[in-house]
Amino acid sequence: MAGPLDAPFRALFELSPDAILVFVGGVVAHANQASLALLRASHPDEVVGRRSVDLIHPESIPLVERHAAVLMTDSRSTATRSIEKYVRVDGTLVDVEVTAARATFLEGKAFIVFIRDITDRVLAQEREKRERAAAARAEAVAERERWLRGIIDVIPSIIFARDESGAFVLVNQACADFFGLTAERMLGRTLADLGHEHAESFTAEDREVFATGEPRVVSERVLLDQRGRRRVFEGVKLRAQLGSGQCLLGVLTDLTDRRHLEAQLVHSQKMEAIGRLAGGIAHDFNNLLTVIIESVDHLAARVDDSEGDLARVREASTRAASLTKQMLVFARQAPAEPRVLVVDDVVQRMSRLLVRVLGEDIAIETLLQAGSARASVDPGQIELVLMNLAVNARDAMPAGGTLSLSTRVDGRDIVVEVKDTGTGMDPETRDRAFEPFFTTKRPGEGTGLGLSTCYGIVQQLGGRLELESFVGVGTVVRMVLPRCEA
Repeated sequence: MAGPLDAPFRALFELSPDAILVFVGGVVAHANQASLALLRASHPDEVVGRRSVDLIHPESIPLVERHAAVLMTDSRSTATRSIEKYVRVDGTLVDVEVTAARATFLEGKAFIVFIRDITDRVLAQEREKRERAAAARAEAVAERERWLRGIIDVIPSIIFARDESGAFVLVNQACADFFGLTAERMLGRTLADLGHEHAESFTAEDREVFATGEPRVVSERVLLDQRGRRRVFEGVKLRAQLGSGQCLLGVLTDLTDRRHLEAQLVHSQKMEAIGRLAGGIAHDFNNLLTVIIESVDHLAARVDDSEGDLARVREASTRAASLTKQMLVFARQAPAEPRVLVVDDVVQRMSRLLVRVLGEDIAIETLLQAGSARASVDPGQIELVLMNLAVNARDAMPAGGTLSLSTRVDGRDIVVEVKDTGTGMDPETRDRAFEPFFTTKRPGEGTGLGLSTCYGIVQQLGGRLELESFVGVGTVVRMVLPRCEA
């Protein structure tokens, strides 16, 4: 048993809020009340007399031994501080902060050890560490979600997911743009909430996919976007896992532009075939007309034509020759004499002529913005194109209206736009507008070669004609010519 402590020291020893142990020869010689509470001992005898290795957890022993060696051998070191684990009397562990110092007691040289319970601090540190780890994981998940969101938002196809109630739980930017909303405004809302015209039938499809688990292939589905434009889609809807529940994942690809390009290709091929046919017929017909006209001229010089029969034959033959020339232009087989010209000058000159041709009921507006941009064109052919387009526009405005002529530079092209406020065309008429001999006029009022001639001229010049027309709105024809740098 250790000897008694001096009375003043004993008072401080017992009143200290920190646990204090005095080790002599590696054995506890003195233990204050705070140490008994820390070690959960009900009597000093449960602590006093125990070896240090019985109280210190094995993982902390090497550290304690190093500190003890420093205190014993280094006269400059008066105390050491460390974080250790102690073993209580009941076998449980406690995290402690230990300050050890050398001391001399009646029993001899000793170590006096001040021990502070830091369980709350360690728990707080561990909790903070867990929270930091959780925050790091959450940030990693959020970063991954942002990365995935960035990927799906640049995909042009519509991507969406709806839960079993039909509410959107995921939409990409293409989907939000189609509905004319932000992604945030769509989440949590159903097709019915958004007022979609096919909400009921699409929801029934979704239920079938949820029930059977079989993907639903979407083929050539026509939908109206937020601007009322018809768009054609294909894709698939399938059942997928969403957390602990399920969702319907959909991917729809817009085929509208592809179908439009395919239609343009088919139309171009059809026009090319018609052009070759028209060119062949026109050549043969032109040869026949040449013989007829020459024969009529020969007869007119030899016989009396007081009745005008030969004159009428020649007039009809001449008109037929003019139609043949238009067919050759459409077939791109008529010779052209291109020159490098300022396009705005040609359009300006024609606008002055059209004022007299179209009459007072048609107002002509010009907006020439191509400046000095030049194109290699046959001025007579370009004037013929503008005249044909203007006459067609006049016929589409029987009660009067406005004809707008404008030009602009678009990259390497010069765009000449002829716009009217007439009756417009329905889709079927619009699709056939450039076909030769196609006309909506009554018999005897038109040949059906006006627009087809324009088409052939512009094609021959290396350009293209673009047509937009809507019933009740009017028609816009754009002549796109390659810009010439010379």
